[in-house]
Amino acid sequence: MAKSREKLQIDVPDAKRDRPHFGRIGGIAAAGFAVGLLLPALTGKRFVPEPPPEDRMPTAAEAESAEEEEAPPPAAKAAPVDAPKPEAPDDKVETARVQPGKPLVLSCRDKAGNKVDKCDTLDLSSTVEARLLNLANCEGTEDAAGTLSIGFEIDFGKKKIERILRGKSTTISEAPALKLYACAEKEFETASVDGVDHEHTAYTVFYKAQLFPPGNRPSETKPEDEAKDASGLATVVWNAAVIRAKPDKDSDRVASILRGTRVTVTGKSENWYRIKYDASGSEGWVYKDAIGM
Repeated sequence: MAKSREKLQIDVPDAKRDRPHFGRIGGIAAAGFAVGLLLPALTGKRFVPEPPPEDRMPTAAEAESAEEEEAPPPAAKAAPVDAPKPEAPDDKVETARVQPGKPLVLSCRDKAGNKVDKCDTLDLSSTVEARLLNLANCEGTEDAAGTLSIGFEIDFGKKKIERILRGKSTTISEAPALKLYACAEKEFETASVDGVDHEHTAYTVFYKAQLFPPGNRPSETKPEDEAKDASGLATVVWNAAVIRAKPDKDSDRVASILRGTRVTVTGKSENWYRIKYDASGSEGWVYKDAIGM
């Protein structure tokens, strides 16, 4: 049975029907544009990606936050250190009230008790002078001031100080002076002269100690500053006389001159004489006994 075939028909539009419908396309485009504008506003959503953060100007709040993060942390405050307080000056200057002075050997004796013409010097700094300083604590003499002339009878045979002597050159008033002598007798009761270099058996030695009121500084005058003018010629009577830079047995040794040397005396300080001892006029100090003075 023969199948019936449908005929294919081709519809060719005419020129009028083949034109594009711009009005319909424009309407669709306008409707889409309107929907694109209104839909985000109505829904609160954004359908377009935002620009990168670096291309966007930061808000004031964001800028302030960024500054806080980028700002360096404040330096840690150091714990306050208390500045040392300046020491308040003392109202009173603590100084030694007693200045012992230099020993003066008045006489010396041999084992038989006979007086010897020439006496050597004694170093009594550790035995006598140290104890004289303690007289500053003598009760009842706190305001005493002046010279205390005090002597010592020293017996090297017994290795002790036999007796305390009262000198005539004391200028301290009588009442405190008597208390000072009494304190000295107690102070020297147990004093020993063992170990002190000496040539003879017994000596009589005097000190002119200076006492100052509490808080007063003793005079810093040097022995050479107190030198008195003296003049004349002298001859060395010792086998050799030591010339020193200052009138002190511990001063630097400058030279030595032999017996018979003639010297010119130019000054005096206690038991020392300043002399010119050579042709060039060099000066130094020599002990009085060395030149028979």
